[in-house]
Amino acid sequence: MALVQRKISKRKQLKLIAALASVIAITALVAYYGLLKKPAAYTPSAANVPILGASGEQFRIPGQTGYEAAEELSESPIFHSLRSFGVWPLSSNPKGNSQPFILREE
Repeated sequence: MALVQRKISKRKQLKLIAALASVIAITALVAYYGLLKKPAAYTPSAANVPILGASGEQFRIPGQTGYEAAEELSESPIFHSLRSFGVWPLSSNPKGNSQPFILREE
Protein backbone atom coordinates (compact mmCIF):
# COMPACT_ATOMS: atom_id res chain seq x y z
CA MET A 1 0.00 0.00 0.00
CA ALA A 2 1.61 3.19 -1.18
CA LEU A 3 1.01 6.62 0.29
CA VAL A 4 -0.42 9.00 -2.22
CA GLN A 5 -0.13 12.71 -1.69
CA ARG A 6 -2.94 14.70 -3.20
CA LYS A 7 -2.67 18.37 -3.99
CA ILE A 8 -5.29 20.76 -2.72
CA SER A 9 -7.13 22.57 -5.46
CA LYS A 10 -6.46 26.28 -6.01
CA ARG A 11 -9.98 27.15 -4.87
CA LYS A 12 -9.47 25.39 -1.51
CA GLN A 13 -6.06 27.04 -1.12
CA LEU A 14 -7.61 30.49 -1.61
CA LYS A 15 -10.35 29.70 0.94
CA LEU A 16 -7.77 28.56 3.49
CA ILE A 17 -5.62 31.64 2.93
CA ALA A 18 -8.67 33.92 3.28
CA ALA A 19 -9.73 32.17 6.51
CA LEU A 20 -6.22 32.43 7.92
CA ALA A 21 -5.99 36.12 6.99
CA SER A 22 -9.37 36.84 8.63
CA VAL A 23 -8.34 35.05 11.84
CA ILE A 24 -5.11 37.04 11.97
CA ALA A 25 -6.98 40.31 11.31
CA ILE A 26 -9.57 39.62 14.02
CA THR A 27 -6.82 38.71 16.49
CA ALA A 28 -4.93 41.93 15.67
CA LEU A 29 -8.09 44.04 16.11
CA VAL A 30 -8.91 42.45 19.46
CA ALA A 31 -5.32 42.96 20.63
CA TYR A 32 -5.34 46.60 19.52
CA TYR A 33 -8.70 47.62 20.97
CA GLY A 34 -8.53 45.38 24.02
CA LEU A 35 -4.95 45.79 25.12
CA LEU A 36 -3.17 48.67 23.44
CA LYS A 37 -5.70 51.44 22.89
CA LYS A 38 -6.31 53.56 25.98
CA PRO A 39 -9.92 54.37 26.82
CA ALA A 40 -11.19 57.91 26.36
CA ALA A 41 -11.33 60.10 29.44
CA TYR A 42 -14.67 60.07 31.22
CA THR A 43 -16.57 63.33 31.13
CA PRO A 44 -19.84 63.32 33.05
CA SER A 45 -22.83 64.78 31.28
CA ALA A 46 -25.06 67.41 32.84
CA ALA A 47 -27.70 64.76 33.54
CA ASN A 48 -25.29 62.78 35.74
CA VAL A 49 -24.22 65.69 37.95
CA PRO A 50 -25.86 65.35 41.38
CA ILE A 51 -28.10 68.10 42.67
CA LEU A 52 -26.72 69.42 45.94
CA GLY A 53 -29.88 70.61 47.57
CA ALA A 54 -32.95 72.77 47.28
CA SER A 55 -30.99 75.92 48.11
CA GLY A 56 -28.62 75.26 45.22
CA GLU A 57 -25.53 75.77 47.35
CA GLN A 58 -22.26 75.14 45.61
CA PHE A 59 -19.11 73.74 47.11
CA ARG A 60 -15.49 74.14 46.19
CA ILE A 61 -13.00 71.30 45.96
CA PRO A 62 -9.91 72.11 48.04
CA GLY A 63 -7.00 73.34 45.96
CA GLN A 64 -4.29 72.39 48.44
CA THR A 65 -3.04 69.01 49.43
CA GLY A 66 -2.35 67.65 52.87
CA TYR A 67 -3.42 69.20 56.16
CA GLU A 68 -4.77 72.44 54.67
CA ALA A 69 -7.09 70.53 52.34
CA ALA A 70 -8.42 68.40 55.19
CA GLU A 71 -8.95 71.49 57.33
CA GLU A 72 -10.77 73.33 54.53
CA LEU A 73 -12.91 70.27 53.81
CA SER A 74 -13.88 69.85 57.48
CA GLU A 75 -15.06 73.48 57.57
CA SER A 76 -17.24 73.02 54.50
CA PRO A 77 -21.02 73.26 55.03
CA ILE A 78 -21.52 70.19 52.83
CA PHE A 79 -19.28 68.18 55.15
CA HIS A 80 -21.32 69.29 58.16
CA SER A 81 -24.57 68.31 56.43
CA LEU A 82 -23.44 64.66 56.11
CA ARG A 83 -25.25 62.12 58.30
CA SER A 84 -24.09 58.82 59.71
CA PHE A 85 -26.05 55.73 58.71
CA GLY A 86 -25.46 52.87 61.11
CA VAL A 87 -22.50 51.88 63.23
CA TRP A 88 -19.08 51.08 61.83
CA PRO A 89 -17.36 48.61 61.96
CA LEU A 90 -20.13 46.08 61.82
CA SER A 91 -20.05 43.46 64.51
CA SER A 92 -19.90 39.89 63.36
CA ASN A 93 -20.87 36.81 65.29
CA PRO A 94 -18.49 33.98 64.44
CA LYS A 95 -20.19 30.70 63.64
CA GLY A 96 -18.86 27.39 64.85
CA ASN A 97 -15.80 26.75 66.98
CA SER A 98 -12.93 29.17 66.72
CA GLN A 99 -10.59 26.26 67.54
CA PRO A 100 -12.01 23.14 65.90
CA PHE A 101 -9.39 20.82 67.44
CA ILE A 102 -10.12 21.78 71.04
CA LEU A 103 -13.11 19.97 72.50
CA ARG A 104 -15.37 21.99 74.73
CA GLU A 105 -16.73 20.36 77.80
CA GLU A 106 -20.01 21.79 78.93
